[in-house]
Amino acid sequence: MSVDPYPRYPYNTFIDLWRDCYAVPSIHYHSVSRDVYLLRSLTAAEAATVPGARRTHKSACGVCSTLEDLEVYKNTTDLTTPVRNCGLKSLLGFDLKACIRSLGFSDA
Repeated sequence: MSVDPYPRYPYNTFIDLWRDCYAVPSIHYHSVSRDVYLLRSLTAAEAATVPGARRTHKSACGVCSTLEDLEVYKNTTDLTTPVRNCGLKSLLGFDLKACIRSLGFSDA
Protein backbone atom coordinates (compact mmCIF):
# COMPACT_ATOMS: atom_id res chain seq x y z
CA MET A 1 0.00 0.00 0.00
CA SER A 2 1.55 3.29 -1.06
CA VAL A 3 -0.93 5.65 0.59
CA ASP A 4 -1.48 5.93 4.33
CA PRO A 5 -5.22 5.23 4.85
CA TYR A 6 -5.28 7.12 8.15
CA PRO A 7 -5.65 10.90 8.18
CA ARG A 8 -2.71 12.69 9.70
CA TYR A 9 -4.97 15.07 11.60
CA PRO A 10 -8.25 13.20 12.18
CA TYR A 11 -9.81 16.02 14.17
CA ASN A 12 -9.52 18.85 11.72
CA THR A 13 -10.99 21.50 13.99
CA PHE A 14 -10.06 25.12 13.37
CA ILE A 15 -9.39 26.91 16.64
CA ASP A 16 -9.37 30.68 16.28
CA LEU A 17 -6.52 31.67 18.59
CA TRP A 18 -7.19 35.37 18.01
CA ARG A 19 -10.56 35.22 19.76
CA ASP A 20 -11.57 34.20 23.25
CA CYS A 21 -14.88 32.81 24.43
CA TYR A 22 -17.27 35.23 26.11
CA ALA A 23 -20.64 34.75 27.76
CA VAL A 24 -22.87 37.57 26.55
CA PRO A 25 -26.37 38.41 27.76
CA SER A 26 -28.94 37.34 25.22
CA ILE A 27 -31.11 40.12 23.85
CA HIS A 28 -33.32 37.59 22.08
CA TYR A 29 -34.78 36.22 25.30
CA HIS A 30 -36.75 38.29 27.74
CA SER A 31 -35.46 36.90 30.99
CA VAL A 32 -36.48 38.87 34.06
CA SER A 33 -33.48 37.55 35.99
CA ARG A 34 -31.14 38.32 33.05
CA ASP A 35 -29.60 34.88 33.40
CA VAL A 36 -29.83 33.82 29.75
CA TYR A 37 -26.45 33.95 28.04
CA LEU A 38 -24.96 32.93 24.73
CA LEU A 39 -21.36 32.00 24.05
CA ARG A 40 -19.60 34.12 21.44
CA SER A 41 -16.03 34.03 20.15
CA LEU A 42 -14.83 37.64 20.24
CA THR A 43 -11.64 39.64 20.11
CA ALA A 44 -10.95 41.87 23.12
CA ALA A 45 -11.94 44.90 21.04
CA GLU A 46 -15.25 43.29 20.03
CA ALA A 47 -15.98 42.23 23.61
CA ALA A 48 -15.42 45.80 24.81
CA THR A 49 -18.43 46.88 22.73
CA VAL A 50 -20.78 44.23 24.15
CA PRO A 51 -22.40 45.24 27.47
CA GLY A 52 -22.12 42.49 30.07
CA ALA A 53 -19.65 40.33 28.11
CA ARG A 54 -17.58 38.12 30.41
CA ARG A 55 -14.65 36.04 29.19
CA THR A 56 -15.15 32.37 30.07
CA HIS A 57 -11.88 30.99 28.70
CA LYS A 58 -9.01 31.47 26.26
CA SER A 59 -9.57 30.50 22.61
CA ALA A 60 -12.77 30.11 20.65
CA CYS A 61 -16.08 28.87 22.03
CA GLY A 62 -17.42 25.42 21.32
CA VAL A 63 -14.12 23.66 20.80
CA CYS A 64 -14.46 21.54 23.90
CA SER A 65 -18.02 21.94 25.22
CA THR A 66 -21.38 23.40 24.29
CA LEU A 67 -23.19 25.84 26.54
CA GLU A 68 -25.63 23.05 27.45
CA ASP A 69 -22.75 20.80 28.48
CA LEU A 70 -21.19 23.57 30.57
CA GLU A 71 -24.52 23.93 32.36
CA VAL A 72 -24.47 20.22 33.23
CA TYR A 73 -20.98 20.64 34.72
CA LYS A 74 -22.12 23.71 36.65
CA ASN A 75 -25.28 22.15 38.07
CA THR A 76 -24.06 18.63 38.86
CA THR A 77 -21.88 18.12 41.91
CA ASP A 78 -20.73 14.60 41.05
CA LEU A 79 -20.47 13.50 37.43
CA THR A 80 -17.90 10.79 38.08
CA THR A 81 -20.38 8.26 39.45
CA PRO A 82 -23.14 8.63 36.83
CA VAL A 83 -20.69 8.70 33.90
CA ARG A 84 -18.87 5.66 35.30
CA ASN A 85 -22.24 3.89 35.59
CA CYS A 86 -22.93 4.69 31.93
CA GLY A 87 -19.58 3.14 31.04
CA LEU A 88 -20.35 -0.01 33.01
CA LYS A 89 -23.82 -0.28 31.47
CA SER A 90 -22.28 -0.01 28.01
CA LEU A 91 -20.28 -3.17 28.76
CA LEU A 92 -23.63 -4.92 29.16
CA GLY A 93 -24.87 -3.69 25.80
CA PHE A 94 -26.58 -0.44 26.78
CA ASP A 95 -26.22 2.55 24.46
CA LEU A 96 -23.41 4.64 25.96
CA LYS A 97 -24.30 7.84 24.09
CA ALA A 98 -27.96 7.58 25.10
CA CYS A 99 -26.94 7.12 28.72
CA ILE A 100 -24.65 10.17 28.60
CA ARG A 101 -27.44 12.19 26.95
CA SER A 102 -29.78 11.14 29.76
CA LEU A 103 -27.44 12.99 32.14
CA GLY A 104 -28.11 16.19 30.21
CA PHE A 105 -25.12 16.22 27.86
CA SER A 106 -25.47 17.10 24.19
CA ASP A 107 -24.24 15.01 21.26
CA ALA A 108 -21.27 17.36 20.78
